[in-house]
Amino acid sequence: MTPEELDIPPERNARYLDGIRLMGPARRGAVLDAMVRDSRVLLKAGLHFRHPQWSEPQLRWRMCEALYGAEFTARVLGAFP
Repeated sequence: MTPEELDIPPERNARYLDGIRLMGPARRGAVLDAMVRDSRVLLKAGLHFRHPQWSEPQLRWRMCEALYGAEFTARVLGAFP
């Protein structure tokens, strides 16, 4: 989504982009890694909240499905447990 679609004022978006540009590659990578980890934690928590009866393998299967698609997940992990 664009900043306009998110209703972010242009000056705030410019400051955000400047902050990212000031980070070195290692710091940007660390921030990205943290964001990916956090998104997976939130995905798992959301699935568990909606389906508390699912086992850990079922949660992992559905997480993989959400991230990579049903066809890939079935090919790699087999049928839904």
